Amino acid sequence: MGLSVPEVMELIHRRVSEPTANVEHIYTKVGNKLRKVPLDDILYIEVEGKYSALQVRDRKYNVKASLKDLLQKLPTNRFVRVSRNFVVNLSRIQHIDTFQYTVKVGDMEIPISRTYKEELMRHINLI
Repeated sequence: MGLSVPEVMELIHRRVSEPTANVEHIYTKVGNKLRKVPLDDILYIEVEGKYSALQVRDRKYNVKASLKDLLQKLPTNRFVRVSRNFVVNLSRIQHIDTFQYTVKVGDMEIPISRTYKEELMRHINLI
């Protein structure tokens, strides 16, 4: 016996909204160890060749995963893609330059692409 359409829709909704909602940290491999990285410490994530680089307050972790794969593991209410090469932590944004289309996170001015501009604006609380 199969599921009804409303049951399938409810199941999809639960699967999409549950997995990352309460995530507070991720683990990344550093040498032979798995290093715990609190999400609050991540400033931004950048594509670097085959790797993604997690920029935290005091260092950078290279992760063998695509930006797309990392985004699926991060809470969508805390991280947003701003270009093909960058994802930023929304709580770490210092300012958004709407003329130059950049976002300042830490010491970095990160370009915002037209493709992802609307996505960023949906995530901020503009008064």
